[in-house]
Amino acid sequence: MKRNTLHILFFLIMVLNNSCVEPFENENIAFDDLLVVEARITNENKHHIIKLSRTIQIDSINNIPEKQSIVCVIDEAQNVYNFSEISEGIYKSDVTFEAALGKKYKLNIKTKDKGEFTSTFESITGVSEIKNINYSIEENNLKEEIIQISLDSKSLEKNARYYLFEYEETYKLVAPYWTPFELELVPYPPENILVKSDQGGHVCYKTDFSNKIIQSETQSLSEGDLKGFVVRSISTQNYIVAHRYSILIKQYVQSLEAYSFYQALKRFSESEGIFLENQVGFIQGNITSENDDNRQVIGFFEVSSVSEKRIFFNSEDLNIDVINNYPEECILVTPAVLSGDGESKPLLNALSNGYQYWDLNSNVSDTMPGPYYVVNDSCADCRFVGEAEKPDFWID
Repeated sequence: MKRNTLHILFFLIMVLNNSCVEPFENENIAFDDLLVVEARITNENKHHIIKLSRTIQIDSINNIPEKQSIVCVIDEAQNVYNFSEISEGIYKSDVTFEAALGKKYKLNIKTKDKGEFTSTFESITGVSEIKNINYSIEENNLKEEIIQISLDSKSLEKNARYYLFEYEETYKLVAPYWTPFELELVPYPPENILVKSDQGGHVCYKTDFSNKIIQSETQSLSEGDLKGFVVRSISTQNYIVAHRYSILIKQYVQSLEAYSFYQALKRFSESEGIFLENQVGFIQGNITSENDDNRQVIGFFEVSSVSEKRIFFNSEDLNIDVINNYPEECILVTPAVLSGDGESKPLLNALSNGYQYWDLNSNVSDTMPGPYYVVNDSCADCRFVGEAEKPDFWID
């Protein structure tokens, strides 16, 4: 399930209240039920997605999707691109389209409570292409070895000066206690145990998404190219690089206003006082209410060019030995078939409560009384922590 970085940050919006480019002036306000908009269209010809929700209190867990809204994007020639709600609060364009260089677009939203919101006209400010993604082992400030993943990009337009990055990382998981056999324990008599084959869940894959705002700018440089910009740092002992790892990096060229908006969110999310009580507010974006000046909205409608690139590497490529190579702690036990008093069936109970067969126990003793080693489900079957189906893009 894809991460929702902005959604998390929007839930934590507090004391910032300001335009995107002027110096910030903080103003404390009471908690309001505000519309939250996540909207970006790009120069990719695809179905674009817009997400609508409501602000929630910091101690709340679940987001509140904004349902049954009318959403569309309109270009300067009055071409309308309608969006339909495909799941609660998630709106998808009815047709595929791409944001064209030099053309302006705006976002219109009508909510079911008769709120009307519109953005300013926005356009692509520049184009830049990721040329290379590199990885290397470096040492951090704590003298720990880390894998640094960096990129070089080439600006194709002089106005490409502000950048936002997202990544999707996919990694291979190998269940450390997988076996092609499983136990089917027949309770009466308890020693009637059948071992059968074709147990799945040996190799799986897991995808995680970036959950921080990652930005860079080249306005202060003589050219708009990025060289050696670090997007991701991973400990060499992180289980995600124990076998095979892949990362897809997406680079968005932003306007100054969009860059400033995300910078404000980033500063806010990194504030030490983020969880202090009675600090509630918002960060002003480029979307405003059309029919009620007192109704505020959080979000930024962005029109960006995007470039993406993927790489793969194995732990052997970096000559590292990852000791902690699995996300779960594995617990091996050897429960007896019957308890000493014959009243309970420890092995049957274990198999019924999250344990699976791993191997025969050839050293039965008082401390290891059972005939079999069993291990917690997630260590015997990687489908508890990942997906067995290999991603379409995966290259072994």
